[in-house]
Amino acid sequence: MKDLILFPIRLIYTLYFVILYFLGLTLSFSGTLLLTMMMGKKAHMPIYRFYKAWMAVFFTISGVRMKVYGKEIRDACPPCIVVSNHSTNIDLITAPRMLPLGAKPLAKAEILKMPILGYQFRVMSVTVDRKSKESRERSMKKLRDTLETGIHIFIYPEGTRNRTSAPLKEFYDGAFRIAIETQKPILPAVTVNSRYIWPMGRWYVNPGMVKGIYLPAIDTRGMTEADVPALKQRVYDLMDACIREHDVLFSGRRLGENPDK
Repeated sequence: MKDLILFPIRLIYTLYFVILYFLGLTLSFSGTLLLTMMMGKKAHMPIYRFYKAWMAVFFTISGVRMKVYGKEIRDACPPCIVVSNHSTNIDLITAPRMLPLGAKPLAKAEILKMPILGYQFRVMSVTVDRKSKESRERSMKKLRDTLETGIHIFIYPEGTRNRTSAPLKEFYDGAFRIAIETQKPILPAVTVNSRYIWPMGRWYVNPGMVKGIYLPAIDTRGMTEADVPALKQRVYDLMDACIREHDVLFSGRRLGENPDK
C-alpha cells in the first residue's frame, strides 16, 4: 500500500529531476560551444566557472543537495592527481561541484569520438592515447605540462561506474603510475550517498544530500614504479573505509547526518 502511494510522488519527482539533469547537460554543451568559439583554448577556465555556477543552481532547485567536506585539504594541495569513486550517473554533476576550479579529467582518446560528450571532453580534459609508445610519451608530456601550470588532473581509478554491491571496484594502476611518474601527490576524494540518490539499474531518483569528502593527500616524492601496488592499495583502503563509515547504504547513518560525528 505504501509503495502504491509513493509511486506517483516518486514518478513526478524523478521526471522533474531528469529534465533538470538533461537540461543541465544541454546548457553545459551550449556554453562550452559558445565560449570555445569566442575564446578558443583560453575558454577552459570560463567554461569551468560556468559549470560551477550551473551546478550551484541545480543543487538549489533539484531537491538534491551537495556539501563538500575537507575543502581546506583540497585548497592546500599543490597540483596533484585527484582520484574519486564512480558509482552513478549523478557523478557527472557532483564532480564539477566538488573539484578544484579548473581541474581536468583524464580521458581515453576513444571518448573524443562520442557525440556531444566527445566535444566537451576535447575542450575540458587531458586525453591519453595508449596506441603506441610515442602516443603515450606525448600524453605524459601533456599531463606534466598541465600539472606544471597549476591545474589538477582528475581520474576515476575504478575505470567505470561501480555496478557491484561493494563500496568500490578494484582500482586500475593508471592514476597511481601517473602520480609516481610525475612525482605529484595523490588526493583521494570520496562521494557518498550518490548511489542512494540515483540507484544504478533503478528507474527512480531520491531527494537527499550527496557529500564530497576530501581525505589527506599522499606524497609520492621518492616513490618508484615498484611502489604502485602499495600506493594503490593504501588509497583504496582509505576510500573504502570512508564510504563504509559515511554512506547511508553501508554505514547505517541517516541521510544528511554530519560525517564529522
